[in-house]
Amino acid sequence: MGDPNEPVVVYVSSSQGEAEMILSLLRDEGIVCMSRMTDRTAGFGDGVGTWGPHEVLVRQSDAATARELLSQDDVAK
Repeated sequence: MGDPNEPVVVYVSSSQGEAEMILSLLRDEGIVCMSRMTDRTAGFGDGVGTWGPHEVLVRQSDAATARELLSQDDVAK
């Protein structure tokens, strides 16, 4: 198994706004997380960062818990 602090993608949102909602849900549960534009959309929208899909990342050690939370929540469906 790899580094438990290594960031892993647990969700891909359709926009930065959706990613922010997912981040809020995870943070409310004490999970350290972040988002970034996908490689596919990097540079799209002149760097504004709100257009297109975003990846939500958590520490590898929190990935299973994060995925379970997201599978139970209507926001992530």
